[in-house]
Amino acid sequence: MKKRVEEKRKIPGVCYAFSDDGVELPVPDVTHWAFLLDPGEEELRRREVAYLEGMRRWERLPSPVRRGLSWFFQRRSLLARAGTGTEGSLLSGMNTYLMKLGPRPLGKGYASALDRKVADELPPFGVRLRLRDQACLVAEALGGLLETGRTGPVLLWNIAGGTGMDSLNALIRIRKERPELLAGRGVRVLLLDSDEAGPRFGSRAAEALRGPGGPLEGMDLEVRRVPYDWTNPSDLRRIRDREGTPWAGSSEGGLFEYGSDEEILSNLEVLGEIAGPGFFLTGSVLRDNEVTRVMGRNSRLAIRCRGVAGFVPLAVRSGWEIRRILDGPTIHSLLLGVAGRGTPV
Repeated sequence: MKKRVEEKRKIPGVCYAFSDDGVELPVPDVTHWAFLLDPGEEELRRREVAYLEGMRRWERLPSPVRRGLSWFFQRRSLLARAGTGTEGSLLSGMNTYLMKLGPRPLGKGYASALDRKVADELPPFGVRLRLRDQACLVAEALGGLLETGRTGPVLLWNIAGGTGMDSLNALIRIRKERPELLAGRGVRVLLLDSDEAGPRFGSRAAEALRGPGGPLEGMDLEVRRVPYDWTNPSDLRRIRDREGTPWAGSSEGGLFEYGSDEEILSNLEVLGEIAGPGFFLTGSVLRDNEVTRVMGRNSRLAIRCRGVAGFVPLAVRSGWEIRRILDGPTIHSLLLGVAGRGTPV
């Protein structure tokens, strides 16, 4: 880790952890006022119109001007650099993480006024809503499993898990709303990822959350990376044999947003084979609308705007069904269960 840059203006009640670059970053807690989101239809529509109008002006600019402005923004904005990527790439776990912080929690030691402006635009706002919705789905479904009286440590798999914030925020929600469900119970979160930096930060974030005064204070919690490439789904069986049968799975901003149809099908088929009783899976799918199509045209990232209509046939073919959908302006958050098996929600 590089020389540490401490956050000097910490938000009360928010935990902090250091990145590999030595920067102290806030850990999102979707129940804390600094990260709380509850936009109404009017606000969402206003944000959508503003984004589309801005992008139409951008697309009318000559290509050389756009290239020059892009260079300028990337030089001066951490978030602009984070969202650029290379052709056909995936947004890394740490770059995705920065999108989840929002304008207020971005620290002055590493973020600029331009960063705060970018953080309040529709695409990062949609990512923050995705975190809220994914955490909600995991918390409700996992709470249902815990109510059945299952014993033993809770094992959560997070595919393309990055920093694992959806899993950690689900635990925060359960701890605050139904603390008896997790009392005395160990929890293991496995971040199935080919990247290392995001999971390393996720582990440090978990330690901060379970430290004195944290929302998961004293919890028997382990967060660690397990190397995984979703192009080789047969590895899921080996992970199950080595680590144990997972209670639940999730993939926020991962497999369903970037994976090909064949990759999604093969992963769902293997997960359906190894899933234990009550196993559920949450994931996010990019909407197929004007906003996401504009996003796709102006991004080098390998995003796939398949929408629910494009995803349902993949789920059905692989033996799954959608149990619940939470809609955001750019992203659908889904709860899936194996067809014919119950999910406690």
